[in-house]
Amino acid sequence: MTENGNFKRRVRARAAKTGESYTAARMHVLPKLTNDALPEARRLRLAVAQTTYADDPGISTNFAGAARRCAC
Repeated sequence: MTENGNFKRRVRARAAKTGESYTAARMHVLPKLTNDALPEARRLRLAVAQTTYADDPGISTNFAGAARRCAC
């Protein structure tokens, strides 16, 4: 007998009783996940900066001026 023999037996019994497919019965037999059982979410830090628009960022004076006006 497999490790999950009791689980499979319960799923098959529900499928036979209700006429559902094995997969549908399995969804009802599985324990509901609670917030405690969910994996912890990974956090992401994101840094943003707002600069002024320059027509040609290749010109070094425009680029340096935008960097000076940045509120970072």
